[in-house]
Amino acid sequence: MRYWPTIGTTLLILVAVLLPGSKMPSIDVVGIDKIAHFTLFFIWSVAVRYDFTPNFKWFVGWIIGAIFSASTELFQIYADGRSPDVFDVLFDTLGLTVGLMVGAKIIRIIMRLAKR
Repeated sequence: MRYWPTIGTTLLILVAVLLPGSKMPSIDVVGIDKIAHFTLFFIWSVAVRYDFTPNFKWFVGWIIGAIFSASTELFQIYADGRSPDVFDVLFDTLGLTVGLMVGAKIIRIIMRLAKR
């Protein structure tokens, strides 16, 4: 079905950011939270790019991703033991930007491998 990569990654992000703080695993690695934010939005942006090719508009994808990122942080106001963090939004948008920049290349590689 069309759009499953985008739907799946969107749901994954929502679950990850809305999971109550008490349910979050404790990992004692400096910066792991920011790496997770970058990675989730990197994957999301590649999925969006894949789902909306060939009519993908880079700027529209970036704006929607940035709004989604900010929204997920605001949603955390209502999640038990979670709080919004402007640095999370920064790493979300960095992942989003890098994913949009290299997404077309990644998709070509995946499509080439799928044909084998």
